[in-house]
Amino acid sequence: MRWLAVIAGIAVLGGVAMAQKQERQQKAKATIVAFVVDGMHCDNCAVNLTRALKSVRGIQDASVSFKEKRAVVKLDEKANLVSAIEQVHKTVPYRLALLLPIENWANVDRGKAVKTVKEVKGVLEAKEHEQGILVTFQPKASVRYQDLIATLSRAGFKSSDHQKLNIHQTSHQHRNDHQCECCEEGEKSAQPRHHQHERGESGCCSGC
Repeated sequence: MRWLAVIAGIAVLGGVAMAQKQERQQKAKATIVAFVVDGMHCDNCAVNLTRALKSVRGIQDASVSFKEKRAVVKLDEKANLVSAIEQVHKTVPYRLALLLPIENWANVDRGKAVKTVKEVKGVLEAKEHEQGILVTFQPKASVRYQDLIATLSRAGFKSSDHQKLNIHQTSHQHRNDHQCECCEEGEKSAQPRHHQHERGESGCCSGC
């Protein structure tokens, strides 16, 4: 009987190791997704957004540029894109619009490309951007990034490499001496969206 217990223990350990291996493989299956960000007013806004993005389930890594008003994330392929965006919106005051970069964008039928994306279930709005298509989504919709890319591919459009966007990353390890009031308040609270203060015409705080 003792040897049966040993065999059973080995089997359990083997099962655990296999599960861990599968989990690592699934985590490795990710895609690079870019967003245009509205509402940032200083480098520290980018730091706060980076932190918020990295806390979202399904986002493996993130970088944000205040200068370019962009965020680039490494997102699990099976993740619900809309759910990830909504989680960020609950945490910080910045707003994200998905950027779908299209190869040879200057020479393709832009109207057709935008119309193609608009017809995807869950898409609220799609419009032209200098580097591709900007997309916003209906609340609580279920949309995967790969589904959008596949839809465009079937219509004859090819997604461009996000590395060509030339994003200038703001390091999350260094903070600028200047902080708008939103950032200062965010440091005092684990949930910066919960504080309330008067906002100016810029859409941020009167202290920006």
